[in-house]
Amino acid sequence: MGIMKEYHVWDAKLKPGPFRAFIAEDDKDGEPRIIVRRRMQNEEGFYEEYFKSLINESVRITGDITPSYSGLDTEHFELIKNRMEAAGFNVKTVFLLRDPVQRCWSSFRMTMQRRESRYSFANDEEMNQVIPAAEKLAAELRPVIGAVHVDKRD
Repeated sequence: MGIMKEYHVWDAKLKPGPFRAFIAEDDKDGEPRIIVRRRMQNEEGFYEEYFKSLINESVRITGDITPSYSGLDTEHFELIKNRMEAAGFNVKTVFLLRDPVQRCWSSFRMTMQRRESRYSFANDEEMNQVIPAAEKLAAELRPVIGAVHVDKRD
């Protein structure tokens, strides 16, 4: 996969409004991931050449696993596919969708653990008050997405 799992190239380039947070700014500290992302976003052909450089006798498959690419349009996927095929890749697009309620709940817990949120809970009891609301949402979504169980553990 290379230097990182989520490259955030195409979301930042093709839909900068909602994905502007992924636009790589100049990195004065020389962080390799930021440098690679910035080059991929700004230098024509660098994305393709970077992934080409990862292929060798022992590595025959590589990829970019960026969840926010799910927000791209069909035309965007065609553009990416055409560019990668022109660079010699046999392109397979794989879309994996995690249960959206579980994903949201997991993200919330991770945010709380990191305390990156403006929301905070004094203790587990306060956090447990959130669970019934999440269960109610999950119950409403079950007919659409199948069985969902909300748990405060991942």
